[in-house]
Amino acid sequence: MAPPCPNLEGAPMRNNQPITDQEHHLDPKCPLVSLTDLKGVILHANQSFVEISGYRQDELLGQPHNLIRHPDMPAEAFEDMWRTLKADLPWRGIVKNRCKNGDFYWVEAYVTPLIEDGRKVGYMSVRTRPTPRQITEANALYQAVNHRSIRFPATRYRRDTSVTARLALMALLPALCFGAALCLGDHGRWLAAGAGVLAAPALGLWTWLGIVPPMKRSGEALLKIASGDLRFELDTRASSEFFRLLIGIQSMKVGLRAVFADILSIAGHVESQSHALNDQVDMANQRIHLGADSVRTMAAAIEQLTESVSEISLATQSSAGQATLTAEKVSQGLGQIVDTQTASLGVVSRMDSAQQLITELKSEVASIQNLAEIIKEIADQTNLLALNAAIEAARAGETGRGFAVVADEVRKLAERTSSSTVEITATVERIGTCTANTLSAMAMAAGEVQISHSLMNESRETYDAIQRSADGIQSSSRNIAAMLQQQEHSSSEVAGKIEEISQLVEQNSSSVESIHKAARQLGHTAQQLHAMTSRFEHSL
Repeated sequence: MAPPCPNLEGAPMRNNQPITDQEHHLDPKCPLVSLTDLKGVILHANQSFVEISGYRQDELLGQPHNLIRHPDMPAEAFEDMWRTLKADLPWRGIVKNRCKNGDFYWVEAYVTPLIEDGRKVGYMSVRTRPTPRQITEANALYQAVNHRSIRFPATRYRRDTSVTARLALMALLPALCFGAALCLGDHGRWLAAGAGVLAAPALGLWTWLGIVPPMKRSGEALLKIASGDLRFELDTRASSEFFRLLIGIQSMKVGLRAVFADILSIAGHVESQSHALNDQVDMANQRIHLGADSVRTMAAAIEQLTESVSEISLATQSSAGQATLTAEKVSQGLGQIVDTQTASLGVVSRMDSAQQLITELKSEVASIQNLAEIIKEIADQTNLLALNAAIEAARAGETGRGFAVVADEVRKLAERTSSSTVEITATVERIGTCTANTLSAMAMAAGEVQISHSLMNESRETYDAIQRSADGIQSSSRNIAAMLQQQEHSSSEVAGKIEEISQLVEQNSSSVESIHKAARQLGHTAQQLHAMTSRFEHSL
């Protein structure tokens, strides 16, 4: 069981709840070990204690040992333990402890004081697995004590008469016999001498029994411990001089059992961990080799990327130059379109002026046609007057012959005038038709010029868009070229970093190999440690 707790000095016993009927069993080869200070505060708990208690290491350290007390344990058991430990003697008993979740487990506890520089500094508790019979007897005892049916049996160490007292009696025997002989008469002297002769061997045998058997038991115990037997029972009954020796050997045996159990457990744990570490190192080594291959592949890819970026950068710079030339050509074409638009606007203006002149000409032709009509009418009237004059001249006879000749000339002139008027009218009509056709053609031409102007406006807008796009392409190409140059620089830096990573991977591979060797050496050391302590394994 555990070392004494603060409540052993009069404080109320701790009642840990809840509890269950679920029992746990100790591993016979894994004793529970704990160290406490003089107040019972836990300073150390081995892994076996941590595992079966259900508490974490940090939950146990710094806590009173009655943290694991089971309510079925009578307070008298702890009082007996405390009295025994107060006397600087070890205590041994069967104890029922509580797990964190309320389950329980039985232990055979051996609690002994810890002495440093002749001063008691704390207590060590070593708990092992009890036999079923011990558990049954202890359970019945504790139930009876809790029901006040019986008293808890106190721990008592039997001691024989000290060797010092025996030697003192042997030293006093001759003096006693001599004094008795002096005090008695002749007959009494012989009686005193006979009593001395008989008492001397008996006293010598008694003294021998007080020295030799305890020494023999001590020697046998030490030989058993040296041979690896730590489970033997040691009879500690002896004279006071040898009692402390036997108690010390008993405590040493229990402590060594706990130490070797922890060493074996730790050695096995180290061995298994070294194997696991070897496996992990092997996996890490494989990953490092895979990583090295990946780094080399990445380096090659980065190198190809750098070359591609360089080629793209050159192509982009060339595209930027072509975009600049395109922008210049577009600018020239745009200027030519503007000039053409200006010229077409001049043509439209001149055609408008020509249309106005032709319209005026058409008006003048119409006026001429009107005049020709008037002339025709005058010619017709003149011709009619000439006919009338000829008729009158014929009536006049010879007198009017001269007048008739004049009238005939006038008639002829009127006919020629009428004929000329018809020709003028036809000519004027042809001029009008030509003028109308010219106006129509000029109107159509003006419309075509307007359409051409509109198309040139659209072309100008298109050229403007092309120029903006060309400018954008030029700017984007420059930006892309700059970014590609930066990318090329970054790729070069990345390639350098990857080279550094590759070197680090190689260094890590070397370090992992060193760790692998160290892990193998650790496993070998653990195996050697296990082999050195394995002869104690059967006695745990």
